[in-house]
Amino acid sequence: MTDKRYFTEWQGKTLEQIFHLARELAEDPTYPTVAAWRKDGGTVLGHFQVYFPEEIAHAAGMLPVKIKGAQTDGTESESRFGSYLCSIIKTSLDIALTKDIELDLFITHPICDAARNLGAIWGRNFEYKCQILYLPQNPNSKFAQEYLGNEYQRVIRDIEATTGKKISDDDLKNSIEVYNKGRKLLRDLYDIRRETPWLIGADDSLSLISLAGFLPKEEFNDFLETVLDMIRARPAKKQDKMRVVFEGGFCEMPPIDLLQTVSRSCYVVDDDLMIGLRFILDHVPTDGDPIDNLAHAY
Repeated sequence: MTDKRYFTEWQGKTLEQIFHLARELAEDPTYPTVAAWRKDGGTVLGHFQVYFPEEIAHAAGMLPVKIKGAQTDGTESESRFGSYLCSIIKTSLDIALTKDIELDLFITHPICDAARNLGAIWGRNFEYKCQILYLPQNPNSKFAQEYLGNEYQRVIRDIEATTGKKISDDDLKNSIEVYNKGRKLLRDLYDIRRETPWLIGADDSLSLISLAGFLPKEEFNDFLETVLDMIRARPAKKQDKMRVVFEGGFCEMPPIDLLQTVSRSCYVVDDDLMIGLRFILDHVPTDGDPIDNLAHAY
């Protein structure tokens, strides 16, 4: 991956200013940092919200981007979907049709009926490959790991065909190490929210972790590592608030304004927002077969 940084406006700013800038970028449906990556000659793999092993795209030098809908009216996609479908499906396709984001490969998975058919509908509208990753419905089955490893290998072949790069085991191991660091930093953020929730609200937390869905991973890791130190040093005082867990936003996320309202009266100490980034809590081993390790981790 490149050493270039695509989100630099936060440097030298106060923590409150960083939260504001992160939210602005997270809510921008035009993905300016992704556009800058493509302008520099980079390739982009978009994957529908929930879970995708981004390490396999990273190992090929692609930028993995979580496609999670956007604050658009969805008019371009209306003719491609039934009116009863949820807005995350419509607005995800909408930002691609309007070229707010341009991809080189798209991956979805059958988490619901709409997502199951998203790949086929997406594929009718773009020349690049659109694929479905079938995650095991019963991960406790003794065949689940072998099955998922084969699924990952199938997707890897599409990635290699798109980028023209052969992915080696060393490439995968290096990517796993980068993502292991990111997993630790996200755990640290949520530890702060559980132990000292007055230091950061759920709205600001979501603004930060949303950036992990489209910034190059090395850049995001450096960013979050710096911001975590600033959060720990924040001179905020504990208040008498109820501790709550926010659930149900694992796919179509609530507006940040809603979380801001909730955070004014409660400490949201945990949630399932952007859960795909935190689906694997522990480090993935780097010894042995990396595909087996990723499949086992799931």
